[in-house]
Amino acid sequence: MNTDPAKPVRRMCAGLLFLMLAACTQSAGYTPGERSFRNPDAPFGATTRFDPVAFAGSWTIVASFAGDARGVLQFAYDPATGAMTQNGLWSGRYSVSQPGVLTPKRAGGQTLVVMWVDTGFRTAAIGTRDGRFGAVINRGAGVPKDRLRAAKDILEFYGWDISRLVEVKT
Repeated sequence: MNTDPAKPVRRMCAGLLFLMLAACTQSAGYTPGERSFRNPDAPFGATTRFDPVAFAGSWTIVASFAGDARGVLQFAYDPATGAMTQNGLWSGRYSVSQPGVLTPKRAGGQTLVVMWVDTGFRTAAIGTRDGRFGAVINRGAGVPKDRLRAAKDILEFYGWDISRLVEVKT
């Protein structure tokens, strides 16, 4: 029995906040193709520094492979359920199955991996294990060269062909 009379109001407010964030998101309409931008034999991993609360918010794609992914990604984290919601390329609900690994709750969804994030959670390198999607995301459109270089270094270490990474012009 629910004895907290404010619980339905909090849920409604959370739902309204989510809908407002979704309305502000510009979906890039990206559909992963059959090509891969990484060597499947290279090591692959997620950052242990990942914190879903710090990661939540708005991220702009500042570089992507072949330049075909653009737009803004919105991440929201619900500590009560441990679920992370993403609006953008692959909108949906994810569980944080391990630090930096966002596993889709719906069948057939893509697992997103946060390979690197700077200490201030301002720039990150994300992608999929199969290498069909990879990007550098940033809090805002402009990314400092040192953080972009660090993200590229991580992507290269994990087997990505960074010669095909294209900075997105906004």
